[in-house]
Amino acid sequence: MKIGLVKANFPGERRVPLLPKDIKDFKNEILVEEGFGKFLDIDDQEYIDKGCHILSRAEVFAESEVIFSLKLIQPTDYSHLREGQMIIGWTHPFGSGQSFMKEQALPKKLIVVDLDSNSPCIYYENEIFESGIPKGLLYKNSFYAGYAGVLDALLQYGLIPTEETKIAILGSGNVAQGAFSSISKYSSNIRMYYRKTMSIFKENYTKYDIIINGIEIGKDDDPILSFLEQKSLKKGTFIID
Repeated sequence: MKIGLVKANFPGERRVPLLPKDIKDFKNEILVEEGFGKFLDIDDQEYIDKGCHILSRAEVFAESEVIFSLKLIQPTDYSHLREGQMIIGWTHPFGSGQSFMKEQALPKKLIVVDLDSNSPCIYYENEIFESGIPKGLLYKNSFYAGYAGVLDALLQYGLIPTEETKIAILGSGNVAQGAFSSISKYSSNIRMYYRKTMSIFKENYTKYDIIINGIEIGKDDDPILSFLEQKSLKKGTFIID
């Protein structure tokens, strides 16, 4: 089986999902898009040395039975997808990937392996199957998304929290736990709120200097803070979502 790895062209995505050092005793043929490791200064030759074949993006799609794309495949690549291909990655079939499933996965009978951090599943022709991947195996992906996301936001904004900085973290999942692990290196003045305690957060949200959200809100859900409530935030409140 030929497995193709393409660079995720999702806006802002810079992660490299497969490092040369982790390619060991792999029985399938690996086709890698040229420049795959550029964000980590990994040269194509390092993948070649591990037995991979370096091809253009279009060639990877054309020759591979399986395509691994870390994030959701974007419309610019829809024309490259062939009927019956397997797509592996964080597709979010019921979230940001709904249009992809409707416009591509169903008409082209794609086999979609969604690497959900808690419950990875296989989607095919409106049916959902167990993937065989242990539940929770990939939780560190979302943990480090929260961890790195907070650090990046602080660096971009130019803010280093202190014990005087009042911080609220919303959520109890992997992302929120990663966010807590990250920002707790700077301050212990942190309070965590959960879906069940959002009413308490609503009573105190005007006191915080930093609010970090790790709760996913669906399109039909009420916002965490309405526009009217946002007007009551402390001046300069830094929100990391």
